Amino acid sequence: MPRGGARSGAGRAPTLSFREKVAIGSHCEQLWRDEYEKKLNAALDARYENADVEWRKALDARARGEPPHYYHADDVELALETDHGRPSWGKPLRRPKGMAQAIIKQVAAIVTAKRGIKVSPRMVLACWKLFRATETKLIADAGKP
Repeated sequence: MPRGGARSGAGRAPTLSFREKVAIGSHCEQLWRDEYEKKLNAALDARYENADVEWRKALDARARGEPPHYYHADDVELALETDHGRPSWGKPLRRPKGMAQAIIKQVAAIVTAKRGIKVSPRMVLACWKLFRATETKLIADAGKP
């Protein structure tokens, strides 16, 4: 993208290289995915808190040959979907809303302190968008024969 001036190479030099921009965007994405994972684990812990106990009850009831109505069918299905109290598959959650601005400010502060030059939240957001676009393109290109 041109940065002023009519001739090539004119204008102010970019403050960050492509590699640095992608690294900043990658850091943002990793923090965002960590928040998503925390949210997912909290939701799963709340839902499957007693799944291990229910799983053992269901196995004991089946071993005794008791009819299914003796124990709660929902609890058995829930318990049998899990592996040692944790689900073997998870339902996708909505992305963690309201976290992006906090992540952008955090990364801007970290990069500013590390590099010694001011990196604005706006630039961090641009780096994050660049990273996501690059990642999407690489994934799409990897799937092509």
